[in-house]
Amino acid sequence: MTPTKHSDLDLRGEVLVAGDSGFDALAAIWDGRHGCRPAVIARCLGAADVRKALRHARRLGLEVSVRCGGHNPNDYAINDGGMVLDLRGMNSVHIDPVARRARVAGGALAGDVVREAAEFGLVPVTGILPAIGFCGLALNGGEGFFTYRHGMVCDNITGATLVTADGELVRCSENERPQLLWGLRGAGSNFGVVTEIEIALHELPTSVLAGMITWMPVRERLAEFLATLLTALQATSDDLYPVMIIGRDETGEVSVSAVLCHVGAAEDADREIGSIRALAPAVDDTIARNGYHQAVKVLHERIDELAGFEDGLCRRWTDYELACTPERFGEVVAANADRLLTDTECHGTVSIIVEGKPIDNVLGTPAKHRDGPGVMIEAGWRGIDRAARFDALIDELNATLASDGVISSVSGNIHSISDVSQAIVVENYGPDVYRKLARLKSIYDPENIFHLNYNIVPGPAMRNNGMNGEWV
Repeated sequence: MTPTKHSDLDLRGEVLVAGDSGFDALAAIWDGRHGCRPAVIARCLGAADVRKALRHARRLGLEVSVRCGGHNPNDYAINDGGMVLDLRGMNSVHIDPVARRARVAGGALAGDVVREAAEFGLVPVTGILPAIGFCGLALNGGEGFFTYRHGMVCDNITGATLVTADGELVRCSENERPQLLWGLRGAGSNFGVVTEIEIALHELPTSVLAGMITWMPVRERLAEFLATLLTALQATSDDLYPVMIIGRDETGEVSVSAVLCHVGAAEDADREIGSIRALAPAVDDTIARNGYHQAVKVLHERIDELAGFEDGLCRRWTDYELACTPERFGEVVAANADRLLTDTECHGTVSIIVEGKPIDNVLGTPAKHRDGPGVMIEAGWRGIDRAARFDALIDELNATLASDGVISSVSGNIHSISDVSQAIVVENYGPDVYRKLARLKSIYDPENIFHLNYNIVPGPAMRNNGMNGEWV
């Protein structure tokens, strides 16, 4: 039974505390390595629930986490002994096909938005995995198959509604609180509980050519093949977002896969993907022409199989910027291929994922727009007792790549890093943008109530210069 101290929390949604039926299942997050246990979960069904729950948590001095999909590689969606504002019941998606806009509630998944928009011949910019929380992805950056055409996910936010730290409901757009909108486009989880965002939608291709190609190059040719494939992926057009996954199969042999989704004209897709197919004979090729929603669904299933993205695995990720030529990358990775791993006993993998190309920051949003691809090392396994083993493997591989000049000391995609430090956050935004965000934080969350995120520490207060509603 809910304790007396929470009995006045009268929400439309459920309020559960530790010991209630279903509490443990609701408290579980995607990453099995994190064992935090909150005191109370507020299953909010609207902005009014969020306001009540947040004010209740503040009265009791409870730490607050906000959960959309719960797929952050850190444990930001959960906490020990505090309150979780669980937004998953707030999952509506409303499409305006004339304005080409969508209003997306705080708990909707990326796949929900893609599916709903497709009914109107439209598509959002999303990441490559449909099961993640859309708003969490959008507020913190986000890259995907349409990024080089239409920007990052956050660049497509046109407005938002959020509950601030003092429980007030505020709206922002290009014409209303424009500086808050600017901050939401890359650091949005810092300023309040976002109950709804408005995003731009784009024309949906009739079909896309998508799938995964896997090769098993012989060890003697591995370095050459990696260099050739990386060169080819980095030379692709803006209609193709490049992802390479390097791992080992159950027999111990190195496998190299390219995740491909071409969103351009059919003849261009056939030519570009055909040139990648021609690099070497593949052991598996699922490239096919599909509707976009179906293509993303199939790719998600294949990535789950290859890199272990399913719920419940323990995992650790690191991500740094590529700092060398494709030839050097191939040489060093091939020499260290034995550090990669597939362990069927614990469903364990250690893989290298190379993702992305330079991304323009036309709108000047806070989200870091990298100068080149990131080199992510991803470890996933079952059994928390095996953490030391996998930590050692990933640390050794990172150290080798760094010492051999493959990766820089600069962090890559912040969303692909476990255990993000304050120094990484500052580096991610850059000192000038970080200072501006800190001043904005001082207005909407001066006590840093929302700190379980890529945290911006409140800085000196901003002031309105009286011109065009701008803050300085």
